[in-house]
Amino acid sequence: MIHANDILHIIVADASDIVRQGAAAILASLTGLQTTIHEASSSQQVSEILANNTIHIVIVTPQLGAPNHWKKQWSDTLFVAMISSAIDSQTIGLYDEHFSITDNAEVICAKIVKLLHADNHCAPAAESLSQREKEVVLYAVKGMTNREIASHMGLSIHTIVTHRRNINHKLKVHSAAALIVTALKQGIVTLDDLPD
Repeated sequence: MIHANDILHIIVADASDIVRQGAAAILASLTGLQTTIHEASSSQQVSEILANNTIHIVIVTPQLGAPNHWKKQWSDTLFVAMISSAIDSQTIGLYDEHFSITDNAEVICAKIVKLLHADNHCAPAAESLSQREKEVVLYAVKGMTNREIASHMGLSIHTIVTHRRNINHKLKVHSAAALIVTALKQGIVTLDDLPD
């Protein structure tokens, strides 16, 4: 079982150096997750890394093969399809989750956090945030600007900026992606709150 503060050991597997390294860079840049990332360019490399390491998540393009043969041996590992071309729904159904290479970092990270918390409800509550700060987080996660949040809540922009500064300090986040990840992990927002 993976806990909130554990380091996630992830394999990113794709035959394309650009896709593989790009996905690995996005995952490494998400400050809301602590990760160790292994890269693989073939199904044989995926198997070798799985055999020699404890891996929590394998993010792999379906072109390298369906995860069935890996799931039999590494049943505790989660498999995420990284979609770069048209794939039928039956193939996608073999994976625990999927995302498109056109998805942004926030969407990818949110799906990983959701996947991890499907079996793990141990994320601490965000008790340090006031109800008003939680409301600001919700609107920020929805993609609203400070001006839009201020108008919607009937507050000044200065007050919203102050709230945002306090939220970032309390949650120890420094980017929009980290705010989304932390808010999801702590149950302040859900995937349904994210913009489409």
